[in-house]
Amino acid sequence: MSKVVTLRLLEEEYEKISAVAMIEHRPISNFITAMVLKGIEESYYLDPIEMAQINSDKRLLGKLKAGHADVKKNISLRVKRYDLDQLKIKAEKEGIPYQTLISSVIHKFITNQLVDQENIIKGLRLLKTR
Repeated sequence: MSKVVTLRLLEEEYEKISAVAMIEHRPISNFITAMVLKGIEESYYLDPIEMAQINSDKRLLGKLKAGHADVKKNISLRVKRYDLDQLKIKAEKEGIPYQTLISSVIHKFITNQLVDQENIIKGLRLLKTR
């Protein structure tokens, strides 16, 4: 059974897709579907020869296993509305998504790299008075 999917495209994206679909004499929906499936096949699937090459390369397999250990895990978290709003404001000032900022803060905390700016300033003032 077919499914209906709605896409939001920028005008320039739509124009590019529409132009190429027209050149290939295909409806836009058919063109998009074909290109997405082709991209998936090229990016995510290997032929048997490529798979044999990967399996025979022990160094590569080791790197793949190590990389798998670094995979990010999704979590759900409840935070106060005010805290989330302030976090989003800070993230926007930094030019990063707020989820990335949360992840960064957690990483810095567990690796003892998270510093309290006020305590650093107090420490510097104490050093200056000596």
